[in-house]
Amino acid sequence: METQSSSNNIDVLRSVINRNLKLRNYESALYWADKVMTLSADNVEDVLVCANCLYHTGQYHRAVAVVKNRIDLKTNAEGVLLIANCYYACADYEKTALVLTEFLTPAARTFHHKSSTQQLNPKTPTDSHILSAMHLLLGKSYEGTGSYDLSTEQFRQALVYDVYCHEAFDKIIGHHLLTASQEQELLDQLPFEEQCAGEDNCKTVSTLYRMQIKKYAGHEVLSIPSEMCALEENLDVIVSLAERFYCNCYFRDAYKITSKVLNKEPFHLKCLPLHIVLLVELRKPRDLFYLAHRLVDTYPTNAISWFAVACYYHLIHNNELARQYFSKATSLDGLFGPAWLVFGHSFAAESEHDQAMAAYFRASQLMKGCHLPFLYIGLEYGLTSTTKLAEKFFMQAQAIAPDDPFVIHEIGVIDYQNGRYRDCEVKMKQALSIIDSLDLKKLSHLWEPLLNNMAHTCRKLRKYEEAISYHRKALILKSKNASTLSGIGYNYMLMYDFEKAVEYFHKSLSIRKNDSFAMDMIKIAMDELVNDLNFNVKVIDSYEPLQIERKLNLTQLRQDTTARDESLPNTPQHAPREPTPQFGSGDQSGMSIEMEMSLDD
Repeated sequence: METQSSSNNIDVLRSVINRNLKLRNYESALYWADKVMTLSADNVEDVLVCANCLYHTGQYHRAVAVVKNRIDLKTNAEGVLLIANCYYACADYEKTALVLTEFLTPAARTFHHKSSTQQLNPKTPTDSHILSAMHLLLGKSYEGTGSYDLSTEQFRQALVYDVYCHEAFDKIIGHHLLTASQEQELLDQLPFEEQCAGEDNCKTVSTLYRMQIKKYAGHEVLSIPSEMCALEENLDVIVSLAERFYCNCYFRDAYKITSKVLNKEPFHLKCLPLHIVLLVELRKPRDLFYLAHRLVDTYPTNAISWFAVACYYHLIHNNELARQYFSKATSLDGLFGPAWLVFGHSFAAESEHDQAMAAYFRASQLMKGCHLPFLYIGLEYGLTSTTKLAEKFFMQAQAIAPDDPFVIHEIGVIDYQNGRYRDCEVKMKQALSIIDSLDLKKLSHLWEPLLNNMAHTCRKLRKYEEAISYHRKALILKSKNASTLSGIGYNYMLMYDFEKAVEYFHKSLSIRKNDSFAMDMIKIAMDELVNDLNFNVKVIDSYEPLQIERKLNLTQLRQDTTARDESLPNTPQHAPREPTPQFGSGDQSGMSIEMEMSLDD
């Protein structure tokens, strides 16, 4: 009777513990768990419950001692996992990795379940879930020590053991650990059919994952699949749609979506980086100032809060303060790739190329599957007239994102700089073909440099009418651009149409009154008109080159993620850059460069 009474007493106390755990009253749960552990003579399950309560109350080292002194870790996977979690919570990543790797050695894999000891079987659902959790934690510990290649492999393993382990998937996608093709390959290899319950569940899980992979790999606007209609109002799904709009430079459309999300959930952490980048891109300093203050008040220890503050100062061109807050954001989360990218932009804005490249190289280590760091490094080398190295990094960026029009554009500019105008024309047309399906009237001004540079290339090839048509398209995106108007006037000069040339040079001067090139061209044209002389192209050819300004923002962070300016180089000169999410991300940040419009046509 005493044994039965004692057993009933323990069962009652166990129910009290479970109730307190459910209500998150961890101190009360710990008190009774400690008593039950003694009453049950260190029953394995009761020891694990007590250690779990210690973990929730922040008593990590005591939790480790409780498990080690009462459980054989060679035969208990849950105990090993709990100890590893405690070490990870203490930021002791080396001990975390040591505990897990020792257990995950095939010879040591045994599993204690309900008082029986057996080999850990990956094909058993319970066992595979524990293995998935172990590989996930091992990946996070490798990430903490800077072993990013090892961490990526562990996250892969975690997904293979449990396709529902979204944290592992988010680590891979959110940190840009794989390229677009590698992400697709990973999804194709995951055992959805084996682990998902039924065809509908399999389709739901796989479709949700596919919606999150590289947004810049394709330039079509994402539409929610018909089979996912039930989730069309889900905020994570809506944010994925906004990211696709962002990567296609439809910033206002993306901003409407992110604003809708944040109206429902003001602190939606997946949406916030993208919304911050959009505020920078759309030049909304007041909104960004207000958001940054709210974030700092609510999440003072979260990197995203200080990232928002830094982006605000970057937006108002106070780069010294911006760098202080970017530094704070990266100290709170050293793996926050977009912060490193925009950190680099703040240096690049003041032509501090070495520091900018240092930040971009750090971002390239963290975001191995993202092309933006390599693109920005190439731009910096272009600005220092190191075109061979610039081309090398542009090719690396293209290897990761072969269909990104901004990368193709930059490679075309290198061809232009080196006098390879035919090759440049091919590259420019390739970039334009990618965005042909997009509505020109809805396009961002970021595409304006691509159109203008296509015009310069056509002019070099003596295709003056075609050059003028591209300049006119550029004016749709940015109507008050003196350089574009001068470009049109210059083409008319080369076509002997002096009246139209004078008209466009006057329009250019109405915007930029100190444009010496336009003034000199007007003088030459007026002399020709007055004297009715034959047009002498050599007179113009002897004039110094005109610099055509460009502001080309990158789609993706600086992920992304972020806002951005993307551009091409010839006589490289940078303009202020802005962030990308990449979350994500994403993100992108932007750069501008000036492309030389030489007059030796």
